Amino acid sequence: MDGLSPLSRCDPGILSLFASRIKLHSLMELKEGPCTIPELALHAPFSVSSFAAPVRDLIRDQIVCREGRLLRLTGCGEILAGSVKDFIDACGSPGCAARGERSAMAQRIIRSPPAVNLLCSLQAGIPQKKGGSTSPAPLHRGIYLLHDAGLIVACNGSVALSDEGKSVVMSLENLLAAANLLVRHREFWMYHTIDNLPEEYCRSLGCLHDADIVGESSTCAFRTFEHFTRIISRAESIMGVSAWMSPGIAAALAGRVRDGVPVDIVVTADLLRELSSPSYAHLIDPLHDCSRFRLYVTHLPVGIGLIVTPFCLSCGFFSRDTRRYDCMRDLVSRSERAIRWGRDLFTHYRTTAVPVDPSVMVPVATPI
Repeated sequence: MDGLSPLSRCDPGILSLFASRIKLHSLMELKEGPCTIPELALHAPFSVSSFAAPVRDLIRDQIVCREGRLLRLTGCGEILAGSVKDFIDACGSPGCAARGERSAMAQRIIRSPPAVNLLCSLQAGIPQKKGGSTSPAPLHRGIYLLHDAGLIVACNGSVALSDEGKSVVMSLENLLAAANLLVRHREFWMYHTIDNLPEEYCRSLGCLHDADIVGESSTCAFRTFEHFTRIISRAESIMGVSAWMSPGIAAALAGRVRDGVPVDIVVTADLLRELSSPSYAHLIDPLHDCSRFRLYVTHLPVGIGLIVTPFCLSCGFFSRDTRRYDCMRDLVSRSERAIRWGRDLFTHYRTTAVPVDPSVMVPVATPI
């Protein structure tokens, strides 16, 4: 996985989640649906009172929210719970069928940085020698843990992933990526929603795990706009999906079309009506004969603002409180994995979108 940090350098929130049996239990129970704390404790080997502090942590980390007495997973909590479930299901030997056994194995692995780093190293093709008297004690323990779980096998004096290990390490990487993204940018997710993002792209949101946040600051009120225009000005091709536009961004895109850069944009019906207004007519009209500019309208719900170039992805989300698009903060990544995720998401929308003739700004009858 591109740039994935070993667990020993991950946010403490990830370690905290897996260090707590109550948090893991709560996550898995809430994945089945909203419930109260007494209901969480109903079939658990813990007292009701012992849930108070772990649940507060989950609420603080925007993994769980409270509605009266009911607790439910947030959108980010759903992503994390799905990744945790996939990892737990992948853990344990073929005979380790009970969820409790798999959950215990998952916790032992994730709480052992040497075991996690060893799994990720083997997945990356980095050879690891079999533990011996000269091996550091933590690594030795990690090897024994993974060997006992059936995840690694001895191979010519070294160790290699078993078939079960290959399945587990893929789930582990997805989980660490999602957790890194959600916990590292905890405040960002506190104020943004992913409710209208297609489910498969919610589940794979960890592809953006190395993304940084670009936003306004007290010293630069136009930082986000400058970020957008810089990306657009350097792009060799541009793909976008959005429910929001500004005249400044539209002017930058139109300028790149005139420079010979292909631009493909998918917009919502509401944004299409806005682009038909006089504020944008002088920018759109000159492009109606240009084959490099392709505009589409989608009737799918759009929960993201997306720009993808060959070397960069930038995406923003809607505000949790106002349900309006937040144009002031974006996640930005230059990793191949994030860019591929963005291209696939663009294709998801474009596949069912309808091409628009810029000269009349009316959707044509046939979808692409």
